[in-house]
Amino acid sequence: MLTPDIARRTFHSKEADDRNIRGFERVRLLASKFAFEKLPLLTGMPASLVDQYLKLVEEHDALSKEVSADAAVSS
Repeated sequence: MLTPDIARRTFHSKEADDRNIRGFERVRLLASKFAFEKLPLLTGMPASLVDQYLKLVEEHDALSKEVSADAAVSS
């Protein structure tokens, strides 16, 4: 889904959604290499926001695995 579509659905500005997506990607990348305690300092985000992004990362990873498993079964 493109950012303008997300912005329409969430009633946020395109810029706000772009910032949220960049934040999510930054946390996802750094979380695989650093402990949670270091992530707020490395990202410049509050710990509560990092925690929210980490929960979304877990959901995203679980959904990706589920889709991959379904595709393997279908083929």
